[in-house]
Amino acid sequence: MKQRDFFFLFLGFTIGSIISFGIAFLPSFTKTTIHKSHNHPGHAEMCPVDKKPDHNTMAQKQLEKFKTDLQQNPKNHEIMLKIANACFELGQYQEAIAYCEQALTIEPKNPDIITNYGMVLKKVGKPEDALLQFEKAYTLDPKHWQALHNKIIIKISKKTDPIDIRNEYETLATIAPQNSAIPLGIAMQYYSASNLMEALYYFEKTLQIEPENLGALNYSAKIYEVSSQKEKAATMYERLLKVLPKNHQNNMIINKIKQLRASIDLEPK
Repeated sequence: MKQRDFFFLFLGFTIGSIISFGIAFLPSFTKTTIHKSHNHPGHAEMCPVDKKPDHNTMAQKQLEKFKTDLQQNPKNHEIMLKIANACFELGQYQEAIAYCEQALTIEPKNPDIITNYGMVLKKVGKPEDALLQFEKAYTLDPKHWQALHNKIIIKISKKTDPIDIRNEYETLATIAPQNSAIPLGIAMQYYSASNLMEALYYFEKTLQIEPENLGALNYSAKIYEVSSQKEKAATMYERLLKVLPKNHQNNMIINKIKQLRASIDLEPK
């Protein structure tokens, strides 16, 4: 069965903000992988010529196909999960919940299904119920990094002690040490909560795994800049500039570097 994947939404700035919503649906749910987006986030949005067919139309067609398949295999929980995924992508969250619950009547101790169920509950504004599902999935499978990651994301939103979060992250990092999406997602959760120093800690963890991660470079530079660490900000923007696609609105960053370097030169020695 296909490896579990993340969804990330890329918005704003020159390369896009990266706001993690945790793991968005696992094995049989999605065919979109993190690898499609995290090398050059937001680039596809700036190239409308390369636009793919309408996503909702494709999801609707898939949904109809999966429902037909389920009629022929009414006890197949994997097909139920595929239906739930299509419903999720179409914004039909209550129907996604119903199919997750149906799948759980067949596989009540399947950590993938439980985690997926938690994701939908989180989406409809039930973080406490979602947290219970993530904790349950993680208890069933202590190596289930998606469940633990989602658990951490919700705990951050509940303003859990950052030291506790760091301890849980260290456990998570031993399970999936080379997955840069994990610290990146945690970093963005902290960034969206305006906890910049904790965000920076996880952006640095991201860059240790993937030194050319555009999102981590971008946000680290911004945090250094607002915290008046001009030399570090300029250096991080320079690293960002080296890995951005050519002609990718680079003048904005070039000017930013010039301003920072000029400001540094004016400071007393």
